[in-house]
Amino acid sequence: MWMSIRKSMTNLRSGVSEETLGRHIERNLPCVEKFSGLVRTTVMASIMASGIASASSVITPSSDPGRAAGNPFDYANITILSNSPTYNSSSDIRDIFGGSFSTLEGPGHTIFADTPGTVTTYQITFRTQAPMTISSYALYLGEDGTSLNRSATNFQLKADGNTISNVALAPAGQSYSSAFGSGFIKVTDSFGPITGTTFQALFTANTGFFNGIRVFELDAFGGAANVQPVNGVPEPSSIRLGLLGGLILMSFFRRRVQG
Repeated sequence: MWMSIRKSMTNLRSGVSEETLGRHIERNLPCVEKFSGLVRTTVMASIMASGIASASSVITPSSDPGRAAGNPFDYANITILSNSPTYNSSSDIRDIFGGSFSTLEGPGHTIFADTPGTVTTYQITFRTQAPMTISSYALYLGEDGTSLNRSATNFQLKADGNTISNVALAPAGQSYSSAFGSGFIKVTDSFGPITGTTFQALFTANTGFFNGIRVFELDAFGGAANVQPVNGVPEPSSIRLGLLGGLILMSFFRRRVQG
């Protein structure tokens, strides 16, 4: 197929008539269309499979940030679709998103239910009121003093089913204090702007006996999505297909004028 396309381009440079070139391209049009469809399919598959577009994460000692202004993940902007059980009804899942509803240890954070002896992944799935474009987040976590209790070993964030961040936290069997110098940590990560409506946060528990993870806050940075198409730099294959499309249209209109 590429030999036929190359021949068309060579004939164009050598001064062959547009009518002859048009007939040659028309004969190869099914191949061009098939190749174009293959390119589109391959590009889309590559985008969906890539999943993560994350830069390096940073983990630092921190403290409770309180409710963040303009947070796209604020509890007032989202609907929680499902979540793993919290410690009890006094631990409110909305406190992870800026709420102050919990009374278990006080407002402003959430503790998940304990599952002693089991490596557990806790999840929260939520939907924003409108599509949101985010490019980073900050997550605040706290363990019990300097013990393994309430700590996590991994965090993932997904947008519409695709993983956009996957961060290793304390190694299994090691506390935040020993790994990062503090029992209260801030986890940040950034990535190419990601637009989504349904998000999922997943926390993998450490090996402490009281392993229900304590989460203070999850803040995203971004805003309402701009639904205009994204303009990227065309790759050589796209340029070649564009040139061929232009030649086909030129031949078509020339024949219409002559007819």
